[in-house]
Amino acid sequence: MASKKDNTQRAEKLSLLWTFMGGAKRYFLVTVLAAGLTALADMLQPQIIRAAVDCALGGKEGDFPAFVMKAVNSIGGFTYLGEHLWIMALAILVVAAFQVAGQYLFRVYNTKASETLVKSMRDRLFSHIQRLPFSWHMKNRTGDIIQRCTSDIDTMKNFLSEQLTSIFRIVIVLMLLFGNLRAPIVVIVTLPLIFIGVVAGLAITGKMFDFFSLLGLLGLVGMNVKNAVVLISRIRELRDDGYEPRSAVVEAATDRLVPVVVASLTTIFGMLPLVGDSMFGSMAVTIMGGLFVATLLVLVVLPVIYTLFYRIRL
Repeated sequence: MASKKDNTQRAEKLSLLWTFMGGAKRYFLVTVLAAGLTALADMLQPQIIRAAVDCALGGKEGDFPAFVMKAVNSIGGFTYLGEHLWIMALAILVVAAFQVAGQYLFRVYNTKASETLVKSMRDRLFSHIQRLPFSWHMKNRTGDIIQRCTSDIDTMKNFLSEQLTSIFRIVIVLMLLFGNLRAPIVVIVTLPLIFIGVVAGLAITGKMFDFFSLLGLLGLVGMNVKNAVVLISRIRELRDDGYEPRSAVVEAATDRLVPVVVASLTTIFGMLPLVGDSMFGSMAVTIMGGLFVATLLVLVVLPVIYTLFYRIRL
């Protein structure tokens, strides 16, 4: 009965959040797309410069992903680009233009989305407060409540600005690292599952999810991505050495068992003294619980997801 009530309350909260978003939905969509464009341009520009200096002018072999090398070879290779540097200069200018356009669109629509969302919340709050009896206003500080509910516009905008761009940077870096889209998807798919450990840790210790928990969660994402990259890289190395796909997955998971577990336990035990701290306790619990589950994800769930995406029969 309690579980059914909790599900009903959760559904009502999600419905209320969706209602608050109202006309901001399209603004948030444009914000996400602009953040992706900006992150892509941020990553491409230094890579183009590196290709021009090291490969086109320096004569070094390119170590770029296969699809990039294929595109370069289709127009004559780096030798041709070295003889026609204007092509690479034009590419840098085009990427810079996209970067500026993405940053402009992001700032404009991020501001519109945040202000529209907060205005919707403010109007709904005002409408509700106006219907309350006068005796309620006498007992409570209405002005303080309104101020606390509507004073986080800048925080919301800054958070969206930093975190959306960072997420896209992670995806793009992984694409450049692995040279395909499937490996980054395998890594990203496992990230939401770390909330299992985060929620369990906070529930067991009675801590609340606050700002410091958010900081811990962001660090936790980086740890999980690092472990996943190490495991997938090991699988690729073994497959390049001639291992069967199934054997490569099993061998890589076995090889990385001790390093991943020891590194995770070191971090977890290092966070133990902070659990009782009034300020950093929630952050420590978030990292400890999430990292415990993330370790299992890397060693058990991630290899399974890898076999599904790469159609490897076990």
